[in-house]
Amino acid sequence: MIRKIVLLNLFLLISFYSISYAQVKFPHIEHKKGSLQKGDARYEGFRQYENSSLGGILKLKSAKVLFQEIRSDDSKDCKIGFYVHESIAKNSLDILVEGKGEGAYYMVPVTKKWENGFREFVWSNAFAEEHGIKLNDLYVMAEVTGPAPSLNIIPAVLYYSVAPKNVKEYEFTFISTRQVTIIYNLYDKEESKIEKASGVYRRMAQNEEIIIKCNIGGCSEGTYYLEIKGTFTDGKAGQEKKVYTFCHINNLRE
Repeated sequence: MIRKIVLLNLFLLISFYSISYAQVKFPHIEHKKGSLQKGDARYEGFRQYENSSLGGILKLKSAKVLFQEIRSDDSKDCKIGFYVHESIAKNSLDILVEGKGEGAYYMVPVTKKWENGFREFVWSNAFAEEHGIKLNDLYVMAEVTGPAPSLNIIPAVLYYSVAPKNVKEYEFTFISTRQVTIIYNLYDKEESKIEKASGVYRRMAQNEEIIIKCNIGGCSEGTYYLEIKGTFTDGKAGQEKKVYTFCHINNLRE
């Protein structure tokens, strides 16, 4: 009986510590201004550790729709725009906006369920502005989770005012925890290689950004496959291959 009481107290203590630790890492902030989506609460602050992002040794840190916006000085909000394809409308979406390195800025929307179509998440830029953080300097990842998703990422766009109407170019940022040579290819839904979205990065240093830009504006809409093959060149044999699926649309919004 005494042993059961001791074990129960130990379990409660560990649970309390875990919850408290999570709250310290991810302070919950209610968004004051209403947006197009309900439930626009978020976690925002500076993290205490390096986020692992999507992947193992070779990690996808960001999947962006590129957009050059002229920002006005009176911008009071930051925004994320993305298109949810009907095939994944029942899945969850984990969105992460983050800075670079340890102790970097992060913002995580609480909402994980989004309806089909163009969607937008809006949050106050007061905290980011106070710390000199600009949207162009941030990563953004929208990972599809749940049962057998047909797509595993959604490229998203960061902006202050109005999202671009058309999608012309994507930017995928990877980081490897080892020195690596990267070969990448983009394929369309017919599994045909998109020649202007293929290339090689040789002997990239550990933790160096590997930025892949794919200009496929005007290409047919549908599922695309970004294939990444990494060969580690730090004296230790090893390879890693990954395939990321996403839906390309030419018109992001009406």
